[in-house]
Amino acid sequence: MNSLKNFFGFFFGFKGRIGRLHFAIFLLLMIPLNFVIATIMPTVLEIIFHSIRANQLGYALLSILFGVGLVTLWIGLKYSHLVRRANDYDVSGFKSGLVIAIFILDLASFYFLFIQNWFTKELFSLTINISQLVCLSYMLFTKGSIGENNFGKPQILFWNKTNS
Repeated sequence: MNSLKNFFGFFFGFKGRIGRLHFAIFLLLMIPLNFVIATIMPTVLEIIFHSIRANQLGYALLSILFGVGLVTLWIGLKYSHLVRRANDYDVSGFKSGLVIAIFILDLASFYFLFIQNWFTKELFSLTINISQLVCLSYMLFTKGSIGENNFGKPQILFWNKTNS
């Protein structure tokens, strides 16, 4: 039970700090995951609309639950890492301008689903993605606080951990 709690705390916890290396590894995993979710969600929405038109409300409900679950997992994973990275340079993640900017860009990206014009859709998507990459890069290269800060001790690198 304790190992399961540690697992979820590591991936979905909002307490503590993570260093630049952990955040870089997270970004390498998040960028493909973000692409997969952005590819799947329009299909899920199309299945929902088709199921409603065909009066198959069971399929529509399952699709809605799948979409909401997928987005909830993605948001929990993404923002737990963003908040802990902001905590590393002694800024509350919930008050960090970068985390708030990324959240606003994520909200704006839902508008992307309703754009009909191909050129406008691609331009909007490119603008959102470049803006998020700039914010994430800044968070990646900002040096964390040396020693303990308001959010705890620095993260111990996995190759420095001992079993004692």
